Amino acid sequence: MKPESLELIRTFTPWVMSGITLGWIIVVFVLKKTYAKTEDLIAVRQEMTAMHAKVDALPGHEEVTQLRIELSDAKAEIRELRAELKPVNHLAQLLLENELKERNNGNG
Repeated sequence: MKPESLELIRTFTPWVMSGITLGWIIVVFVLKKTYAKTEDLIAVRQEMTAMHAKVDALPGHEEVTQLRIELSDAKAEIRELRAELKPVNHLAQLLLENELKERNNGNG
């Protein structure tokens, strides 16, 4: 090799190595920003597994439909009971009113 070539290599080697190192740092930084860490993926998988378990524990379409039917039946029964209790409530009010009148007449 010529002495001039060796001088060029000696002069530019640090610059070339610095450029390669800087390029590698940029590549690593971009890759770090682009791809997720393994720990993050594990955490997301655990959360997803927990969500799947919660969703699996929820009632299905058939169960919800059955509950709606039962709720509708219960509402109808409550309406019937309310209609049956109105005369009893009226009678209780009359008895209370009569009792209060007797007390007022007895004291007055």
